[in-house]
Parts: sequence; structure tokens; C-alpha cells
Amino acid sequence: MPRRNRNYSRQRSPSSTMQRNILIVAAIVVVVIVVIAVAASTSAPTGDVAFPARQIGDSAAKVVVQEFADYQCPYCAVFNSSAEVTLREQYVKTGKVLFVFRSFPIVDSFVANGNESHLAALGALCAGDQDMFWEYHDLLYKNQATENSGAFSTPRLEAFAAQLHLDSVKFDQCLSNQAHSDVLNGDISLANYYKLNGTPSFIVNGHVVNVSQDFHELFTAIDNALQS
Repeated sequence: MPRRNRNYSRQRSPSSTMQRNILIVAAIVVVVIVVIAVAASTSAPTGDVAFPARQIGDSAAKVVVQEFADYQCPYCAVFNSSAEVTLREQYVKTGKVLFVFRSFPIVDSFVANGNESHLAALGALCAGDQDMFWEYHDLLYKNQATENSGAFSTPRLEAFAAQLHLDSVKFDQCLSNQAHSDVLNGDISLANYYKLNGTPSFIVNGHVVNVSQDFHELFTAIDNALQS
């Protein structure tokens, strides 16, 4: 009987070792998965798509300002007609700042089946194909109306393009095919990465800047970055 016990023990030993090895490997796999998940949560998203037409200023400027905005957002229109004018004149044109506009179409979520923020963003990008991004951008804000009420419907967006004397065929095809949905989705991905929850939101040299209604915090952040 003792011999049987000894034999039984010797027969069980490889199995126990295998189980222990499996547990060790499983633990290592779990650690690797956790490390990958943490890295993914802290690294910048890969969906960002370059679109030079929606940036103005010196690409070598010391300060990069990114605005995340919605063409249906009233507060964004206020920025466009006030502080953005100062930003362009005193900081962008003087070579101090590279200014990049990004769309964050959150107003569409306020109503069922809302889509005009997305359409307007795509329309501006299509205008950018013809080097008229900023002209179209400004025209959208000037024609802002009640959210998702038809102000930025497809026919209206096409009419804005005609008003700016764009090639209507190229613009209409671009808008219809949603040719720049990858750019828009990249903007949304980046906004989510920064955990933005409103518009307009601003990133100065990679740092989120919370602004009040007069936007003075934005210019303070820019000035501090220029002096650093």
C-alpha cells in the first residue's frame, strides 16, 4: 500500500507542475492585457487625420491652439465673431500661433435623428478641398439658426457653396459621399481622448483650457505658453 501511495504521488507530480505552469502563464497574460489597456487609455488616438486646409498660421509656431466646436453651437458663433477675430489678427497673422479648427458635433445628440452639425462639418471640409475652408466656416456661423431646424440641411449647404462660387459639382459629390468622414471621426476621437464635454473647447499645446464667456483664459494660456 505505501508503494502504491508513492507511485500515485509520482504520477500526480507532473500534472501538478503543469497546472502551476498554466496558472503562471495565465497570470502573465492578465498582466500583459492590463498593461496594454492602460497604454491604450493614455496614448493619443490613432484616428486623427491631417487636413491642412482647416489650420492657419505658421506651422512652426511655438504655440498650437486647437478649437473643438459645433457649427450649431451659439457660444461657438460668439467666439467666431469676437475672440477668434483677435486670435487671428494678433496671434495667427503675427506668426505666434498655429490655429487648428476641429469639429465636435455634439448638438445633434440633443434631438432625435439630428444630423446638421455633422453635415455642416463635412460641408466645411468639402469647401476646404477648394481652399475655401475658412470662408465657408465663417459663412456657416453667420447663418446659424435654431438647432436641427433645416438651416444646415444638404440643400442649404450646397447653396452656401454656390454663394462662395465653389465648383458645385465637386462640392455636392464630396458632401453626398461624405468624403471626409474620416477627418470628422478623427476629430471626435480626439475630443473624446481629451474628455471634452462641451463646445467650444480649446487645447493649447496639448493642454485643455477651460474658458468663460469672454475667453480671457484662452489668451492667458496662449501668452503663458509663448513666455515659457
